[in-house]
Amino acid sequence: DLDRVQGIVFRRDKDFVRTGSRQLIPNLDEMRFPDFSDFPHEDYSKRAFLELQDTPMYKNGNIGNLFSSRGCPFKCEYCSVAAYWSRKARAMSPKVVVDQMERLKKEQGSTLIVFMDDLFTTDRKRVIGVCEEILRRGVDIPWIADARVDTVDEEELRLMSRAHCYGLYYGMESGSEVILKNIKKEATVEETIEAIRATKAAGIKPLGLFMVGNPGETMATVKETFKLWLKIDPQGGCPGATLASLYPDTGLYKIAKEKGIITDDYWRSDRKPPYFTVEHRVITLRFYRWYLYSLWGAHKIIHGTWKERLRVCVGSLRFIYWRWWKSVPSLWNQSVDV
Repeated sequence: DLDRVQGIVFRRDKDFVRTGSRQLIPNLDEMRFPDFSDFPHEDYSKRAFLELQDTPMYKNGNIGNLFSSRGCPFKCEYCSVAAYWSRKARAMSPKVVVDQMERLKKEQGSTLIVFMDDLFTTDRKRVIGVCEEILRRGVDIPWIADARVDTVDEEELRLMSRAHCYGLYYGMESGSEVILKNIKKEATVEETIEAIRATKAAGIKPLGLFMVGNPGETMATVKETFKLWLKIDPQGGCPGATLASLYPDTGLYKIAKEKGIITDDYWRSDRKPPYFTVEHRVITLRFYRWYLYSLWGAHKIIHGTWKERLRVCVGSLRFIYWRWWKSVPSLWNQSVDV
């Protein structure tokens, strides 16, 4: 009886039935470790994390994924995590985390572990505990996690490096203080610059995640993002930039609903989340992203190595073909449904 299963939505005849919220699991240590024995792990690990494709761990092994926590206490306007988990962050204990790392290495032959936590560095005490447990047990597998620029410090980063942290993904989003304020990021450009400096000094690779198209975005703010990228020079090649999208119950979604851009009925289908088009059409958002990539490409062609120049040229041709030549005719009429 599906009505008794909490936390799902299903179709009954022509109606949708929602069974209500499911109670969160308070103690994640009680969860069983997933059984990956019949899962073709190697077929998936090489299709993600392309920014790591030049590393020995990527070329000669496979990447293991691990969730050690759920939720995030912050309330960024674009992010669905707060709405999904009610801003309640829960985490496994250091011992259980390292148990799972060892199991991935032994059973899956993982040569690199990527923590898929919404925010690995939420609790500084737990991060230190995980690192100390790794060192105590001699677990020598490199790992990567998501962090915020305002949730790390030099001492913590040095310990993470000793515990074989290879890289940290930072959600920097923008180089514009105006944009950061508009999306309630609660972090500043200066904090970003300092966090990247400390990360590099600790011997950890900083990996940057940016966004284009948030409220207030203009050509000028996109250029500010590029200037920030130049200052910090994160690892991983081209600065990954996604277009701001709408997810239920987020701040951006509420703005779009108030403007009549979208209704809740949109989710009664299998369409992907639409872009934030309150201020700009999709073709303009794509142009902003192309502008950011073009600034980066021009910089690499002028100042980069021959290998970086070749990669920019090949990537530019692929981008022009797939993003523009194949899609421009339909982009003119696109608004929300993309």
